[in-house]
Amino acid sequence: MPPPIAELLARLRAEGGDTTEIEVKSAAGGLSPSLSGSLCGLANLPGGGWVILGLDEASGFAPVGLTNPQGLKQGLAAMGRACVPPVQLDIEQAEVEGRAVVVATVHECAVSAKPCRWGERGWIRSWDGDYPMSELEEQAFLAQREQPHFDRLPVAEASREDLDSDLVTIWAETARAADPRGLGRFDGEELL
Repeated sequence: MPPPIAELLARLRAEGGDTTEIEVKSAAGGLSPSLSGSLCGLANLPGGGWVILGLDEASGFAPVGLTNPQGLKQGLAAMGRACVPPVQLDIEQAEVEGRAVVVATVHECAVSAKPCRWGERGWIRSWDGDYPMSELEEQAFLAQREQPHFDRLPVAEASREDLDSDLVTIWAETARAADPRGLGRFDGEELL
């Protein structure tokens, strides 16, 4: 359940604009196509965030008077479902100064499913904006999907002399004790 609309509105007015966690659209003429990037960016954000439809940022977040809140809720849900993975939304209707607004809680995607994409792009949220992910940002999300295995890759031009001899001795003793019939039956270079 989102914080009360009054709390979100107070935060927006105190900041003087959208925040990292809150995206506002007037939606007076319908849903903006740019909202898809906002949904993905918020879903990729730790903790997720909120989308509020029906407020005019340029007028100090005054309500615009939505004519079809039900249609906007359905469109927003469809937009979230079109993301990969689908963005989980809790959509509610509230009132500001007697006028309808739509408040959607955007849940963070599971780390194992990030990055959330719209089309072929992943999106990130940075303050009051949504930006296509760079290759480096995308790789950082993908690396978090499972336990990294970078330590299994061979190191070019490494030799036995690069190893700490005390640690090698401890490892060899542990291998012999833990697996005397397997790895522990070998000695010296053969064991390594």
